[in-house]
Amino acid sequence: MLIGLLPTSIFAVGDTQTETSVAKFIPDNGNPEYCDTIDQAFDYASLESSPKIVLLKNCDAGNNRLNVSSSNLTLDLAGYTLSGTYEDDLGYYGFISVWGSREGGPAKLTILDSSAAKTGKITNKVDYYETPTIHVDCNYSTLVIESGTIENAKRGSKNENRKDTVIYLGQDAKFTMTGGTISGKSSYGIFSQQGIVDISGDAKIKGLYRGLGFNYINASITGGEFSGNTSGIFAKNPAENVNKVLAGGYSFADESGSPLKYAANATSTDPFVKVVKSNVPVSYIDKDGNAAQCEDYVLVTDNTTCDFGEEGKETWYVINGSIKFTDDGLNTSGTVNFILSDGADVSAAWDINFDPDGGELNIYGQTAGTGKFSLDTTAPIPSIKGSSDSRLNLYGGNLSVTAYPGHYAI
Repeated sequence: MLIGLLPTSIFAVGDTQTETSVAKFIPDNGNPEYCDTIDQAFDYASLESSPKIVLLKNCDAGNNRLNVSSSNLTLDLAGYTLSGTYEDDLGYYGFISVWGSREGGPAKLTILDSSAAKTGKITNKVDYYETPTIHVDCNYSTLVIESGTIENAKRGSKNENRKDTVIYLGQDAKFTMTGGTISGKSSYGIFSQQGIVDISGDAKIKGLYRGLGFNYINASITGGEFSGNTSGIFAKNPAENVNKVLAGGYSFADESGSPLKYAANATSTDPFVKVVKSNVPVSYIDKDGNAAQCEDYVLVTDNTTCDFGEEGKETWYVINGSIKFTDDGLNTSGTVNFILSDGADVSAAWDINFDPDGGELNIYGQTAGTGKFSLDTTAPIPSIKGSSDSRLNLYGGNLSVTAYPGHYAI
């Protein structure tokens, strides 16, 4: 048992869980101990190299600071809430402070939530804006978030203060987030002074004004959603630009997945932005018979949608593989461009409907021109319907239209 290691503790610790146990502490030897306070569990963690703390119930640390100083600690929220009211007038520490050192060695905290509902949460319930919920110090500190929610409940509105944030990253602190949610009423969800930031997966980061803020950008982002009232991602240093956060092959998009592009000197994004894998440029033969490329497109590989385009806009679709539309007609709106990939085999059993106010459907092929689009109307309706302002242009590929007996194809 660990009780002899910290003789000044007035709280119980033992190898049997009781009604008062708030956390299970698993030391390096794997033999669990049960702690009556969360402070106690964090204190014992400092004596081990790779310990784990698992919450057993909602627990409140009060105004105590929880330190991760010299261990590779894993904190499993297990569906419960860890809360506190810690306040630092000087702004040096957070409710949870990850502080490594040259002398004591690196400090690493990994946060996850093993519960099925993923309801685990860490929150600091203070009004003072200089106290982050988690502060990751310089150089020798690492924070990893796999799941769970990190928030602050009652933050003020100091719009430009870098410490007015849920998570603060010091210079060269390492931060990895592969899932979970950071949500705060502070100016930022995360502010990185000059941390090394790696965000991927379905991570969600939200601040009152900005989701993710940087002073100096050192980042590789391949996923996640970022939001705030003014910008999702923000570079406080005017010499930086938000495009630097993207890993190669990735780009910004809005909620619907439509691409968002920012100038080379842009320091902020839209209020909501997500990072998605960039489309690989697709080659096709344009209307003049020349080789061309398309980068902003929607890839169509199945029949999950029959609606294409948007009124007043031009949209591009790359159709790949064998697709059979059987239940409904295909509806187009605005200017719709289909690129039939070589080898594509698309068939529809009903009709193509243009927007009543007009519209345009352009069909392109690739180099070999082997893509096929077959329309075999099985109902007593025209195969292609539109107004006098509708246009159908075939620039490549193969289009075959079979009308219902006794009816026009177009």
